[in-house]
Amino acid sequence: MNFSIKDPGLRFPKARTRRARTSEIIVHHLDAQWDIHRTHQFHISRGWNGIGYNFHVAKDGTISLGRGMEFVGAHTNPPNGANSSSIGIGCEGQYHSVDRIMPDAQFNALVWLIKHLRGIYGDIPVRGHRDLAATACPGQFFPLAEVQRLQFRGSENTDTEEVNNLTEEQVREIVREELRGNGTNISSWAAEAGVAEIIEAGISDGTRPGGRVTREEVWTMFVRFWKMMRGTDA
Repeated sequence: MNFSIKDPGLRFPKARTRRARTSEIIVHHLDAQWDIHRTHQFHISRGWNGIGYNFHVAKDGTISLGRGMEFVGAHTNPPNGANSSSIGIGCEGQYHSVDRIMPDAQFNALVWLIKHLRGIYGDIPVRGHRDLAATACPGQFFPLAEVQRLQFRGSENTDTEEVNNLTEEQVREIVREELRGNGTNISSWAAEAGVAEIIEAGISDGTRPGGRVTREEVWTMFVRFWKMMRGTDA
């Protein structure tokens, strides 16, 4: 997945104030089908210093610079003071009524942006506007819990690309470390003949035989299998 942050060249009526600290990311929906320019003009019409969100994520996956990464936004109700210590991300759409499913392009762009920001500011929490104020934002159909898991949708997963760059021995060591770190006991299912070889190859750790797996986990196992076969063919 290739995402980037575009600068739409917005002009602000007044000088913007820089944040002294950044302690969280707050996500919103626009409650409108607006691009960043229309959102910017609407917020100016309300007497604000331009767009209140630090970033705007469109339905087509376009990520645009809004108020700016390092500036105080105007996205969360002032009484709680969250604007001065948070990054606000506004997502195009009406996720309380009209829009019931977020497009994959927008979802993955949002997850990418959050990962990017956490790479800069550390593992700061991701919250919805409604977690800090009396509002329905970002809407009852906004996939907030899914976003907070920070896993991409679909098969083209940035995490999978990272797996592609690992050797088989590195993959096996990661699995071993995860088992030791989590205190996980390999089930009796994993001890059966044939399964041990799969675990040794680093394809699966053999846990949760009856549990659900995410698409990312399935894809990761497939990539590990493909890498094993590629090494055999070589």
